[in-house]
Amino acid sequence: MQRESQALPMSTMMALLVERIATMYVQVREDFAALAENLVKVDVSEADFRLWLDEMVPVKDEKGEAKTGRGLTLAENKRSAYENLWNHDPKVKP
Repeated sequence: MQRESQALPMSTMMALLVERIATMYVQVREDFAALAENLVKVDVSEADFRLWLDEMVPVKDEKGEAKTGRGLTLAENKRSAYENLWNHDPKVKP
C-alpha cells in the first residue's frame, strides 16, 4: 500500500518557518555575544592600533608612495575618526 503524501496547511508551514527562523536568530545572537565578549578582552597596544590603522586606512598607495589630493583627504578624515574613538570613547579604552 502506498501512502498518500499530505501537504501541510499554509498556516502550519508558516508557523514552522517562523519557529525555525527564531531558533536560528537566537543561535546567531548567542554566538555573536560570545564572540564580542572574547574580542573585548583582547589587549591592543598603541603600536598594534597604529599597525591596524595603517592596514585599514593607508595613507600610501599600492606603490608605497604618499597619497595626494582627495584620496589623502578621505584617508586622513577616516583615520582621524578612528583615532578619536581610540583616544576618547570609553568603550574603546586602550
